[in-house]
Amino acid sequence: MSDSEPQLLDPPATAAPPTEAEVDSIIRNRVYASLAVGLVPVPIADLGVLTTVQVELLYRLSKAYNIPFSRNWASKVLGIVLGSLAPVFFAPGLSGLLRYVPVVGQSLGLVGGSLTFGTATYLIGHAFAKRFAKGQEIDENVAVSIGEEIKAGFESGKKKVKSLFSRPKKEEAEAAADQI
Repeated sequence: MSDSEPQLLDPPATAAPPTEAEVDSIIRNRVYASLAVGLVPVPIADLGVLTTVQVELLYRLSKAYNIPFSRNWASKVLGIVLGSLAPVFFAPGLSGLLRYVPVVGQSLGLVGGSLTFGTATYLIGHAFAKRFAKGQEIDENVAVSIGEEIKAGFESGKKKVKSLFSRPKKEEAEAAADQI
């Protein structure tokens, strides 16, 4: 098989679609990985690793929804989606650009970059899961619309990613009571 031929990895047929909890778990685990990638102070290499995490996210989601997967397709679709997000990656507080300024910029841009990577992965996961659940075929036009949807929801997505690290008030009260 040559590199130009699509490699389809068909998941085994499943009796039922995944539960919301299963989909959330798939996405959440890749968000954590993306947040970690954002903390790596190696310019440009982090984007390659991020893309790998996101391709793996699409693979896991397609497997969960019993949708055929192709690495070539996933890379192409993510390229379109991430291309439409380029202004988002470099705009918020210039944290994206700061990461590529040696020493000082890297330190300042790491946290913002990490949050941006995690948010992008979170939104990509939910956008694709929504379409996979409907059985919608993902083509270049749908990929562009996903990119626009993600760009529009980026600020609310940041809040959701930040909430992954906050405990509900009840848990905080119980933790404080345990310390006494």
